[in-house]
Parts: sequence; C-alpha cells; structure tokens
Amino acid sequence: MNSDKSTKEVILQQLKCLSKRYEELLKNFDETELPAQKPTEQKRSWTTFFKKNAKKTSK
Repeated sequence: MNSDKSTKEVILQQLKCLSKRYEELLKNFDETELPAQKPTEQKRSWTTFFKKNAKKTSK
C-alpha cells in the first residue's frame, strides 16, 4: 500500500511539472513558427522522458 501512495505522489509531481511546462510553452508560443520545426523535437523529448520514467518506476 505504501508503494501505491509513493507512486501516486510521483505521478502527481510529474503532472505538476508537465502543467508548468505546458503553461510556459503556451506563453512562449509563436503562431508564425512553422509547425514542423519544434513540435517534432518536443514530441520526441517528451516520449523519451516518459519512456525513461516508465523504466524507473517499473522496477
């Protein structure tokens, strides 16, 4: 049960970080920017972020 609580806390912490990052991205969003430039890099970095964390938390 204790491990469930810590997992829940870790997930909540990650969600807080993601929401802060999302707000920063919205503030700095440039509508003139080409959609193929940064979103693909960002998409890759988030997928690798989640894969790394999934490996860490699955142990």
